Amino acid sequence: MGIARHRLGDAFRKKATRRETRGESAIVSLPDESELSAIWESECRQTVLESAMREMGETSRVSKLTLEAFRLHVVDELSAQDVANRLGTTPRAVYMAKHRCLRRLRSVVDVMNERFGLV
Repeated sequence: MGIARHRLGDAFRKKATRRETRGESAIVSLPDESELSAIWESECRQTVLESAMREMGETSRVSKLTLEAFRLHVVDELSAQDVANRLGTTPRAVYMAKHRCLRRLRSVVDVMNERFGLV
């Protein structure tokens, strides 16, 4: 993780030295260590979530409709009614999908975090 954090810092510094357009300052504020850490943590969480969702879809008995309802409601933050209208189901079914998927997703994320030492 330290190597990747330093590479990210290098990329920001390299970008700051390039002048993209005439009149643009060559000195651009670089994120400090805490900002880089926050960016890194956010990207790690997003990657783990995407991988866990993909693994959950491939390895569990959850239907594609249930996964889609969960994704739309939790990840895309649509209301249960909007998801139900879009998928032709009921808001109760959307909440049940959320309940089923969250329980399974938590266990998959825990395993992935342990595997990669992100706990």
